[in-house]
Amino acid sequence: MKGIIKIGWKEYVMELDEALELIQKLQEAERFEEYTEYKSKEKTYHVWSEGIESVRASVEVLTDSGYRAAKLLGKHEKST
Repeated sequence: MKGIIKIGWKEYVMELDEALELIQKLQEAERFEEYTEYKSKEKTYHVWSEGIESVRASVEVLTDSGYRAAKLLGKHEKST
């Protein structure tokens, strides 16, 4: 089976066990942010534990037949 992993506004397909492992790794990751002070232009860097709750990420199951059908269709071309 495949897993559809959603991170932010994008979706990716991979083996289900790998998708679950990726979510677990995201839970263990620390957050990083670069901040630039508006007036002085001084940059500071910040690292803290935040957990997956703040990340827009999820996993859904995609059956093998559903994956094959989607793969046959390929990339969606928008009509203008």
